[in-house]
Amino acid sequence: MGFSVPRTARSERRAHFAPSHEILSKKNSGLRWLQGRASFSTMPAPDSPVPEALPRHRPLCTIASWVVPAIGALVTCIFYQIAVAHRVNGDWLPGLDRLIIGSIITAAITTGVGLAALLRRERNSWLALLPLLTSLGVLLYLVASLIRSQRGA
Repeated sequence: MGFSVPRTARSERRAHFAPSHEILSKKNSGLRWLQGRASFSTMPAPDSPVPEALPRHRPLCTIASWVVPAIGALVTCIFYQIAVAHRVNGDWLPGLDRLIIGSIITAAITTGVGLAALLRRERNSWLALLPLLTSLGVLLYLVASLIRSQRGA
């Protein structure tokens, strides 16, 4: 429900030829006249933030949920390659223990960081879902295999 003042061709012609100080004084007097006769309801602009919304945090944990698996995989790969380079003749799958331990540690840290990103309600925290769910899958698989091996023994 907007309010507009109709303009006539005659007033536009006068405003076109009037000096600038007269235009400003006419605009101000018209605005005062309009404020006295019309009531305006204030509505927030469509692009203004909602006042009740909680402030969003910087996406530190969201970024970390992608960086931690990358660095964890790199470190695990380095330890695995060191174990392979120093293997003794007759060793079968050297460094497998380091590979498993590195995967467990990386999955645990990634789960913590991804969960922190979601609980902190960071901007674009949905990007932390893939690393979080992947690391949860790794941890659940390892726990299930541990329970299976304990039950079978």
